[in-house]
Amino acid sequence: MTEAAPPVYFAVFHRPGPLWEQGVSFREQTHVGTHVGYMSQQAEQGRIVLGGPFLDEESGGLMVMRAESLDEANTIAQNDPSVQIGFLTAHVRPWLAAMSSE
Repeated sequence: MTEAAPPVYFAVFHRPGPLWEQGVSFREQTHVGTHVGYMSQQAEQGRIVLGGPFLDEESGGLMVMRAESLDEANTIAQNDPSVQIGFLTAHVRPWLAAMSSE
């Protein structure tokens, strides 16, 4: 019996954009609700595997996303209203989930 190929996901790296308020924690940022709302919608649609901010507050966050292609993942990431207004930037990379404890 052959094993199933490991799944491919898409890692979305978010970094502070020009509208990021320096010295203000992630949770206190003016536009954080816009980002969280959009990503919550993506999670409800089954696209987000997991995600959240890095704890050092200055380097953004990471989302692991399900999508049919890199183009689709980029479209989803770039359609985030917080990316469109410059609060965050989004860089998407394909990721092979080669190991899992599940």
